[in-house]
Amino acid sequence: MKNLLGRLLYKVGYAVYYLKWFITRPNTQGVQIILRNGDSILLIQHTYMHRGLWDFPGGGVKENENPIDAARRETEEELKLELSELKNVGVVNVYHSYHHDTVSVFVGHSDSKEIIFNRVEIKKTEWFPISNLPPNLSVLTKEVLDTYLKSLR
Repeated sequence: MKNLLGRLLYKVGYAVYYLKWFITRPNTQGVQIILRNGDSILLIQHTYMHRGLWDFPGGGVKENENPIDAARRETEEELKLELSELKNVGVVNVYHSYHHDTVSVFVGHSDSKEIIFNRVEIKKTEWFPISNLPPNLSVLTKEVLDTYLKSLR
């Protein structure tokens, strides 16, 4: 019951943000975290947006917070992981959900594929070989992935 109420609150909250973004068209800052384990990367499905699409963990940068601290906070909140080493591999500028978003892309490593995740915010997590990703990636995830792959060259 607690998870259902929490999920409902996330959905309502996201709808309110969406309406606010539609009216104000703000510039926002966010982070996306590419979590690696060997040749696999972790993708998630949220409970409140991008239904059926895969995303990277991440979220918004709070006021007076720097992107790397936001990436650590989001990783802890969503995946219950504390990552000491995160590498910034680039920035993606996108327009989505009626707002301009500057997204810092970070890469981290997990020694384990066992993930304990926030079931209120996240519906599902799954590790995918980087050479065999699912076709249903969100637009932002595709852009973030492209930025990451370019950083490897």
